[in-house]
Amino acid sequence: MKPEKRYWESSVIIAYLNDEHGRAPKCKAILDAAEEGKIQLFTSALTIAEVLRYRGSKPIGKDKKEKVFEFFENDYITIINLDRWVARLAQEVVWDHNVPPKDAIHVASALKAKLTILETYDGDDLIKRSKNDGFPKIDVREPTDIQLGLFDGKEKEPEEEPEEDEK
Repeated sequence: MKPEKRYWESSVIIAYLNDEHGRAPKCKAILDAAEEGKIQLFTSALTIAEVLRYRGSKPIGKDKKEKVFEFFENDYITIINLDRWVARLAQEVVWDHNVPPKDAIHVASALKAKLTILETYDGDDLIKRSKNDGFPKIDVREPTDIQLGLFDGKEKEPEEEPEEDEK
């Protein structure tokens, strides 16, 4: 089975790195699924710097330098370069949908990678604005448990059939 592809905006990674109450456990569960090959995560190269100081979050100090470096080195995280194409698409997202520029870079990066899921804890801006008419076809949401993500919350992943000798 191919892994589910998800884009993680900076606020999600910060929640994990800062061990934010109520958020970090969900992020950890998704990261565990990614380690098992069930999920492939994507993020912008911008995120590598943005996680250090993000509006409304506790800054990540140099004491967590190794944790930050190691996080972005995982094989299950794909870094999307911030190139001219992404920057121009981000401009369109800003102009057309009044999305703040850094958030627009995340949306454009997800679109460049042809992703349909963008996870964020930025509910006031990004999630709310993504509901507007004409917004790019991408599901902008808070991080979702692997079973809920795969089945849109309607059902859980079925358990495996017992082996023939176990019946």
